[in-house]
Amino acid sequence: MMMSEPAKKTRITIRDVAAEAGVSKSLVSLVYARPAQVSERNRRLILETAGKLGFRPNWAARSLAASDGGFVGILMADLHSPAFAEIIDGARSRLKAAGHVGLMTAVSADTRAGQTSLDADAVTFFGDLRPTALLVVGELEDMSAVHPMIRSIPSVLAGASFDTETVAATVRTDNRMGMAAAVEHLTSLGHRSIVHIGGGGGHIAELRADAYRQAMTLHGLESEVHVEPADFSHASGFSAARRLLSGTTEFTAIVALSDYTAIGALGALAAQDRNDVAVIGYGDVEMGRSDYISLTTVRPNNAVIGARAAEELLHAMDAPRNKTKEVLIPAELIIRRSSTRGVLGGQPVGMASIPTSKNHFERNNIPCPPSPSARYPESSPATNGPS
Repeated sequence: MMMSEPAKKTRITIRDVAAEAGVSKSLVSLVYARPAQVSERNRRLILETAGKLGFRPNWAARSLAASDGGFVGILMADLHSPAFAEIIDGARSRLKAAGHVGLMTAVSADTRAGQTSLDADAVTFFGDLRPTALLVVGELEDMSAVHPMIRSIPSVLAGASFDTETVAATVRTDNRMGMAAAVEHLTSLGHRSIVHIGGGGGHIAELRADAYRQAMTLHGLESEVHVEPADFSHASGFSAARRLLSGTTEFTAIVALSDYTAIGALGALAAQDRNDVAVIGYGDVEMGRSDYISLTTVRPNNAVIGARAAEELLHAMDAPRNKTKEVLIPAELIIRRSSTRGVLGGQPVGMASIPTSKNHFERNNIPCPPSPSARYPESSPATNGPS
C-alpha cells in the first residue's frame, strides 16, 4: 500500500486575507502601506484576520512594486548614545501603535583620530531602500550627507537641530529651561563662579552653551561666564576639567554639556583630590544614577521626545507642512550628591552631610531652586526654528 505524500504548505497571500475578511485586496494592501488612510474598524479586522491566518507581508516584494520601501526610516547619529536609544524606543512604540514599521540604522563611524563622524555611505545605502518617511535621532558636527534625504521625504529631527528649514518638525529638550534650573540650583547653594564645559559636538551643544550664558546673565553673573570647550564624551570632559584646574579661571561649580562630559570632569577633579567643586550633567544616563557617582543632572525626558517626534512625523506623512514646527519638551532637574560638593550657603560641605534628594532640601530648610516654569513658562510649539 502506497502512502500518500503530505500536502505541501502553501504561503498565505494577501488574497487569502482579503477573502477571509470579506474585503478587497487593495484595502488589505492599504493597511500595510498607508494604515492611517484606513478606518480603525477595517484596520483592526484586517490585522486580526492576518494574524489568525499567519500572514506576513513581504516587504521586499512590496518595495519593488511600490514607489517607496513602505517603512519609516530611523537614522541614529551615534550608536553608542544611551540618550538616542531612549528616544528611539519612544518613537518606535508610537510608530508601531499607528501600524508603521520602523527600520533603524546607525550612521556614525569612528575615525582614526578617535572622533565620531557621519558615515556617508551608510546614509546613501539607507536612502536607496526608499523609506516612506525619516526620523533623524541626534546629530554630529557634519550632517550634510543627510540633507538630500530629508529634503525628499517627510522628515523630523529628534534630539537634534541641524536643519530647521526643510524638516517638518524638530523635537528636543528645552535647553533653556534645563540650564536655567541647573544654574538656579547652584546659585541657591551660594555658587557664583559657575563654568560650563561644552559648546562642541553640534548645534545642540551650541544651544546648550547659549542657554548657560542666558541663565548666568539672568542672575547677574555675566562677568563669571566661562565656556571651556568640550563635546558630549567622557574624554573631552576629563580634558576640559584638567585644563580648568591648571588654568587661571576661578570656579566652584561646573555645568556640563552632557552626563558623560560631567562624569569625565568628576574624574579629573578626583585625580587632584578636588572634592570642593559642584558638578551638574545633562541627560540622566544610567551610569550617573549609581550611588558611587550620584550625578545631579537635567533629565531631558528622552522617551517623551521620541514619542512626540513620531507623532509629528505621522502628521507630516498625512499632511506635509510648509513651515518647520519646533517642539520643546520640558526638562527637569534631578538633584543628587554631585551638586552639593563645595559651597552651600557660603559654607563648605563635607561628604557626610551631602543631601541626596530634593525632599532632603525641603525637610532641612535648605534653599532649593523653584520650578524652572516660574521663570520660563512651559514651552509651546513654535515655528521659527531653534531658540
